[in-house]
Amino acid sequence: MKKFYSNNLFYSLLLVVVFFTSCNGQVKTNPDSYRDESKTITDGQARKSRGLVQDKTGNFWFSNGTNDGVTVYNGKTFANYTEKDGLSSNFVWTILEDNEGKLWFGTAEGVTQYDGQKFTIIPIISITGNTNYHKTKPDPTYGFPEPEENWVMSILQDKTGVFWFGTSTGVYRYDGKTYSHFSFNDVAINNTGVPINNIESILQDNSGNIWFGGRKTKGVFRYDGKTLTNFKPDGADADWVYPLLQDKSGNIWFSKKTRGLFRFDGKTFNLIGEKEFSDFFFSMEEDNSGNFWFGNGKNSGVTFYDEKSFINYTGKDGLCDVFMRTIVKDKDGNIWFNCKNNGLCRYDGKTFTTFAE
Repeated sequence: MKKFYSNNLFYSLLLVVVFFTSCNGQVKTNPDSYRDESKTITDGQARKSRGLVQDKTGNFWFSNGTNDGVTVYNGKTFANYTEKDGLSSNFVWTILEDNEGKLWFGTAEGVTQYDGQKFTIIPIISITGNTNYHKTKPDPTYGFPEPEENWVMSILQDKTGVFWFGTSTGVYRYDGKTYSHFSFNDVAINNTGVPINNIESILQDNSGNIWFGGRKTKGVFRYDGKTLTNFKPDGADADWVYPLLQDKSGNIWFSKKTRGLFRFDGKTFNLIGEKEFSDFFFSMEEDNSGNFWFGNGKNSGVTFYDEKSFINYTGKDGLCDVFMRTIVKDKDGNIWFNCKNNGLCRYDGKTFTTFAE
């Protein structure tokens, strides 16, 4: 049974209650007991899933993408939830909080929803008609199974409230009652000749366009409500164009397979940081000052960019780990990092502080 603890890399120890194992099992604190109702989200915004989410009450939900389920940190204690608690799989790849404050978990065995009290599995009927999701063995190298058709790798709730789920066999839309396979639907015109598969990231921009991308996607797709357009900014063989975020100026940023990343200004994909970056990115965040943070994907820490220079931070600077799955900005403007092997790390503008389990 796992025990929970917290650790501060700098200056002071954090007051964290430790979860202990008893003869009756592990005691789990309901994160709702620490709700701060003054912290709310604004309805009508697109919601993009990530591996780390701060919900509207201030709790942090995160997953390392391995066979550990999902963990919640309420500012005082950590609690871990697995299949025994109702998750469809312990392999949780992505997390989203919807307009109503419900949490959605994209797993290796479909979708699970959490309403604050219980977990509910919402099966996806795949294009093959498969709803009997089978368990897959972890890959010995990375610790998670190879994507099957029921693996939900990305979730978006668009501005109208419709959910979009990215899987290895395409994209599914969910209106709250029924699913439809997006790329096989009359709702989308796809004249690109390129199938929409292996969608690991979905982003809705300020104009309402929805972008789909990931690894082995042969470029990135943009859906304007009628037609799909395929872009290949990295050449004809582009197999990794990963939508990350739209910044305050309206530019959309994309990671790529090799050095650097793309910034799309509405007309042109411009290559940024080709000399400064050696890794790919799973995550990116813009802070309140308009600076950018990138989570490097090959054990290189995080990189800070202020439009003038690049600064790389690693464990020597107090960072909790060198493999970053997700970066998010909290409601107070702090930057949080989901460290692959060592919990959470927060940067308050001066210091990196680790919150580890």
